[in-house]
Amino acid sequence: MSLSAGNLRGKSILCARDPRRAAASRAMRDSGFFGGVAPATVAELRRIAQRRLYAPGETMFHLGDEPADIFAVESGRLKLWRMSDAGVPMVVAYGIAGDVIGLVGAMQRRPYIAHGTALTTCVATCWSVRQIRALMEGDAVLAINIAEALAERVGSHVARMEEMASLSVEERVARTLVRLAVQIGTRDAGGAVKLDIGQRDVADLARTTVPTFSRLAGRWARAGVLTGTRGRIVIHDQKALAALARTGS
Repeated sequence: MSLSAGNLRGKSILCARDPRRAAASRAMRDSGFFGGVAPATVAELRRIAQRRLYAPGETMFHLGDEPADIFAVESGRLKLWRMSDAGVPMVVAYGIAGDVIGLVGAMQRRPYIAHGTALTTCVATCWSVRQIRALMEGDAVLAINIAEALAERVGSHVARMEEMASLSVEERVARTLVRLAVQIGTRDAGGAVKLDIGQRDVADLARTTVPTFSRLAGRWARAGVLTGTRGRIVIHDQKALAALARTGS
């Protein structure tokens, strides 16, 4: 995927002093799986990195696309989503600074299983799948790091499946909110954590229904744990929410 405006969804960021190398260094440090690779590999990763800017609502990739790039998120937030069987948009996951997006599909040579859309202004450092694969062939540490990152993704997926099988819906919803507080929450002056997210998105992530989430949110609002408005949830008592994540009651 080149940087020409005609075939690049995200715009390249250009200035008199090309920032790609510094940006690539930050992205490599934050993502974690470039640690310990050979200096020559590091230099090449910096050289070939492309930095892209996505506006809120802009699509980074589409479900069904063949993975062409790996995205290391520098700043901003994005959501991974797809249409449910009922034809309703369903959030699969969120991406934040430090996350690497598209890795699983790229390594498996499988099409993307979700759309990727920027929620806020999003800056990502990108490498082509072809280039990363070529570097992996010559650097065992890079290959091992990426294999470990893939194993971590699989472990996370298994953990979600175990939650579905073993936890009550109250515990699942509370755990989902605790995770979202870390991923996308912003703290106000009074210590409350704001989540710019709708009820349907939380319900999708917790694998439950909107009415069930509304019932739980109403109960927890009366207890002073959280409040909700259209498109926003405010967590007032994180300790109480964490306790709900453990017990559900």
